Amino acid sequence: MHRVAWMDFRALVPGDEFPNRQYYEPFRERLAEHGFVHGSNLELRLFPSSIEKRRAPDLLAADAIAWDPHAIVVRGAAHAKRMMRATSTVPIVFSEVNDPVADGLVQDPVRPGRNATGVTSPIPRLALKRFEYIRQVFPKARRVAVLIDRTTGNPTTTLTLLGGAAPSLGLTIEEADAGGKGLPPVLARLAITKPDVVLIAGIIEDNHYFGRLVDFQNATRIPVIDDETETAKRGALLALAQDARDTYRRTGDIVARILKGAKAAETPVDESTRIELAVNLRAARSLGIAIPADILARADLLIDRE
Repeated sequence: MHRVAWMDFRALVPGDEFPNRQYYEPFRERLAEHGFVHGSNLELRLFPSSIEKRRAPDLLAADAIAWDPHAIVVRGAAHAKRMMRATSTVPIVFSEVNDPVADGLVQDPVRPGRNATGVTSPIPRLALKRFEYIRQVFPKARRVAVLIDRTTGNPTTTLTLLGGAAPSLGLTIEEADAGGKGLPPVLARLAITKPDVVLIAGIIEDNHYFGRLVDFQNATRIPVIDDETETAKRGALLALAQDARDTYRRTGDIVARILKGAKAAETPVDESTRIELAVNLRAARSLGIAIPADILARADLLIDRE
């Protein structure tokens, strides 16, 4: 029986045993296509396995290693590094990492050289494109709050790109870091300072993430532009995101290769380049915002329902 650990370092929400189901399902499906079927010749285990078993991150990592998995799947550079500190032998397969070399995860994308490999995402480039959309959608906007979480990754490249583009777009950026104190106090502060738009850049560690952002937008009428289409589906104005299905199917490809005997150190890093643009038309009407026709024409997903 093959064993694969799926790491989720957020606290679980009661009634939701897989808080990242939109990532897990395409991953599980892809493994099945490779012949690795959960409950047959494969055991996929979530860490933590239930809300009662929430643990501090380093203890959770130790729990996963003690299970002796054949591979560990983890989201984001910071958590990939945490798992690599916990083991130098178990293969780590990461996703949603912009530059694994700069983050110290691999020596070279073609030949990683250590016990980690995975799928990269164009995180700074997508953040810059969202930034450019702000000028198109909000011609009078001046102040943009960039919501980040330094505990999940290094946002320096993204912030540098946005800072460089800001003057030509007539915008200023204000960093809002949800790392450490968490998302609620940061959103509370933004409700007071009232930026024109809130732009999310990178993984935010919060188990009520989608709901908090949508509630913030509804309460303050400050538009939210996110990096996950799920947020737009739930009510945020707009999202430009990596195609989660493509990313995690590619993650499944890499895990399947490892289960068939490949070494992480010799398995090239893959890249997810497919992106999705989602626009919530109901939110736009509620906020009194007219979405430009060219953005609507490019949208992969137009949401117009309760």
